[in-house]
Amino acid sequence: MVIQLKTQEDNVFQRAESILIDETFTNEEKEAAKSCLSDLITEVGPPITAYPFWHPLVWRPSISDYPTLPSERNGFRHFENVIYFSQGFLILDYSRDPEIETQIDKIHSLVEKSLQGRHFTLVAEPIDTVLRRHGVKPLLVKCEYGFELEEGEKFPSSAAMRFMLTGLLEVSRVSDRSEPWDVFRQFVLGCPNLTASSPFVTRETGELLKKVYHVLLQSGAIGSESY
Repeated sequence: MVIQLKTQEDNVFQRAESILIDETFTNEEKEAAKSCLSDLITEVGPPITAYPFWHPLVWRPSISDYPTLPSERNGFRHFENVIYFSQGFLILDYSRDPEIETQIDKIHSLVEKSLQGRHFTLVAEPIDTVLRRHGVKPLLVKCEYGFELEEGEKFPSSAAMRFMLTGLLEVSRVSDRSEPWDVFRQFVLGCPNLTASSPFVTRETGELLKKVYHVLLQSGAIGSESY
């Protein structure tokens, strides 16, 4: 199963690399882009395809379901070309939205208050390396936390559990139906994932999230199970 997850992660990485490195780049530009991607992974984790619904980048208290990507629904305008990493995302547009920092400030204030003081900051940083195409102005939007992430930029169990519980209980106010773990795990673990692990959490943390989700489901605290 570990090999299966690694294969999924490798496929996502290769897709990100193919987007960032254009065939028309010079050899020097290709090497610079590869080096930039490596630095980004060190800084904001591996490329991913979807976030856990509780991730500060996508969760908002006003949303009544489980978005897994940044969009207009959770405060961001529509972006044409984006690469997602576990703790940030890279916008690859030809122009930078002058309102992006204002958007980020509003989102940060809303989410930090709702997550009951679990400190984090949303930051936008321009990237100077040529990526995707000449003329593109890459912008990295990332989360910085007031707690230590685990190896691989994964959430510690304390933060992941707090975020998940806050999100589930918020949505349960307006929804009385919940899904079994096998259906819902993609929303808790993000993608790619296996039964209880992903680029966002270790297997041990994933098992804890799974166990607590089952307890909440069986108790009816987050609604009755859908069949």
